Amino acid sequence: MALKLYTYPAFGDHIVCFGLIKEMAKYRDQIDYYTDPISERSLNNYKRLYSSINNVRIVEEPIVMISDHESSVKMDIHVTFSPEWYAKMGPWLKDPSLPYHCNIPQPDWFTEDMKAESAWYTFQGFPLHLKWDNFYFERDLNKEKEIYYDRLGLNDKDPFIFIHEDPARNYMINKKYISLNYRWVELAKLPEDISLLDMLYVVEKSKEAHLFNTGFLVFIDVMNIRHDNLIYHKYCRDPFWDQPATRLNWKIIEK
Repeated sequence: MALKLYTYPAFGDHIVCFGLIKEMAKYRDQIDYYTDPISERSLNNYKRLYSSINNVRIVEEPIVMISDHESSVKMDIHVTFSPEWYAKMGPWLKDPSLPYHCNIPQPDWFTEDMKAESAWYTFQGFPLHLKWDNFYFERDLNKEKEIYYDRLGLNDKDPFIFIHEDPARNYMINKKYISLNYRWVELAKLPEDISLLDMLYVVEKSKEAHLFNTGFLVFIDVMNIRHDNLIYHKYCRDPFWDQPATRLNWKIIEK
């Protein structure tokens, strides 16, 4: 019988949970992977992302979440925040006016295992290093280069700056940190049919890559993309409990 498993629906959630789910799949005949209703584009991304794990099936059936641990389809596992986590973090989640930003001291009880990524792994009994060690995605370099040269009209002679921000959620990068002397390639302004999974070549070829706290930043990190100017604008989205763990040499701008 398949194990029914749920995670949060965003791109970053699926990237972070890949290592955990891959580990679980080693001991299960099949995992049916559920999430909230998502777009067809996201569904296709997740199917492609998890295609290397033969016994993981991305379920297209939409579900309704009643709470983090109860849904319209009975799950065996919810890879979500635990009740204990909410008991401690609840006040900060309910009242954004409380001091919880990264440039303000954190509560004395807060530990690394309380951070979102660590909490998901720890609650399921797995170490966070599997996020990197278990991650695998086979890049389509032909597609990536088609986007780079043909769709975006980039070339190897003219330097450019890659920018990822999210105007819809008001996660905006302060442009004082970005040179006006080069072309900007802004992910939020690209055609919707260009997949995040096919943007790594653009990042690799950029003079600088500027990102906020986003799933694409995590994707770059777990894919071990080598780049001398990976710049993380932490102030854009800086709750202390939501900071991603990274291994690459990100240059962090606090505020």
